[in-house]
Amino acid sequence: MKTAGLFLRYDRFFVFAFGPNRHSGKLGIARIGGHIEQSETVEQCAVREAKEETNVIVELLPSSHTFYLEANPKNSEITLLDRTNDPSPYEIRPILLSEHNLMFWAITSEEPQLAGETNGLMLLTEQDIIRLCEQNRSYTYNDFVVWGGHSFTRKPYPDHFQLEPLGQLRFLAKLLVDRPELVRRNYCN
Repeated sequence: MKTAGLFLRYDRFFVFAFGPNRHSGKLGIARIGGHIEQSETVEQCAVREAKEETNVIVELLPSSHTFYLEANPKNSEITLLDRTNDPSPYEIRPILLSEHNLMFWAITSEEPQLAGETNGLMLLTEQDIIRLCEQNRSYTYNDFVVWGGHSFTRKPYPDHFQLEPLGQLRFLAKLLVDRPELVRRNYCN
């Protein structure tokens, strides 16, 4: 495993980092997380990255299910491959595994803030996530702002930049549509 991240819930929002993609002129929406340092566990990495990127202390939540996401850049379709019955070598069961990354559920009661190298944060409702990840539909940053989306940035982003949901956000949207009870089970107890 090279990286660890989390689906961070604050109040009624999921917190995601976003910013310009260096090559495409789009605003990529990415999970909170990063590279695992040599001496830390995946759980420690997720907690540290949340503090470094959002300046909050998080509580990791064990997932009742674990899914595997195959890395296939040619296929934008997300398939839920349930790996719940596989033994988990982790202290806290992750919600998502992929070839080089894993994701945990997490909560915080502290308001996220820009921290470290993070240039933008989005606070997304479940409806925002589903909308942003609709097939054959794209939205600009201005569209997001007009519909009442919440974000904060170090410097203004161009309104016309297209929002680009990355893999973990698309996975969460798929889960919200196909298996919403799994999301609510972790955050509504």
